[in-house]
Amino acid sequence: MNLVNDKEILKKCIKIIRQEKPETIFTHCPFDYHRDHINTHFISVEAMWHAGEPVAVELGEPWNTPFLYYYFIIIDITDVEVISN
Repeated sequence: MNLVNDKEILKKCIKIIRQEKPETIFTHCPFDYHRDHINTHFISVEAMWHAGEPVAVELGEPWNTPFLYYYFIIIDITDVEVISN
């Protein structure tokens, strides 16, 4: 539980996006209970946006990633039998 949403991490992510030039970014859902997952989502979204803008040229040439997806997992336990002691 140590992922900090700060400028240093944001710049690292922008640089990676510009170097790797992904077509798609997958990240965590913003509606999570774990602070690292929430920070991952917001860092990913902001880094993707900044990576496509003509800012921070020292981090590489701008790259617009066309797609960003986040996931939310729901597990259906309707058919599970609960055994208690």
